[in-house]
Amino acid sequence: MYHVKLTDEEWERVRRHFPEEGKSKNRRGRPPAPTRNVLEAALWILRTGAEWPWLPQCYPRHETVRERLEAWVAAGVLEKVLEDLAEPRDLFDPSSSEG
Repeated sequence: MYHVKLTDEEWERVRRHFPEEGKSKNRRGRPPAPTRNVLEAALWILRTGAEWPWLPQCYPRHETVRERLEAWVAAGVLEKVLEDLAEPRDLFDPSSSEG
């Protein structure tokens, strides 16, 4: 089965868009699903077009993913993330070029 996994470099490019990444972990109750895993699950849904209950078990619960995705869409976060992931990267390091 197809799974979406962001590379560490891709995650570093987009993590700044998620306000929950900077929040204190000192809260009561069940810890929230990691943002990176939720994003990967949301990307899987968007990529496959599958229905929410078909989300593979390797991802957080589909209710969690859907709730967070809807919040990201409303806040304009998803658009920024997709732009960053689609942005082409330089194929060379200009500091190492000769001349």
